[in-house]
Amino acid sequence: MQYLQVGSSNMNDRSMLLDGEVALTVAGLGAQAGLVDFALVCGLSTWVDRQSQIDALLPSPTAFQRLIARWGRSVL
Repeated sequence: MQYLQVGSSNMNDRSMLLDGEVALTVAGLGAQAGLVDFALVCGLSTWVDRQSQIDALLPSPTAFQRLIARWGRSVL
């Protein structure tokens, strides 16, 4: 028997209330469809090992974006 669960298992309040995350479990032959997607995503992804790689891929935030982020953190 094969099982495929699609969805998020984040258990924080923000994910459950604001993102509307759900999960779906499929058994049997339908579960094999996710196996191809999993292999494809693993093959096409570039895995990040160090903080310097993340910093190179993400742009620096502006002062306005930092202000909004600080405000948003206190709201959430």
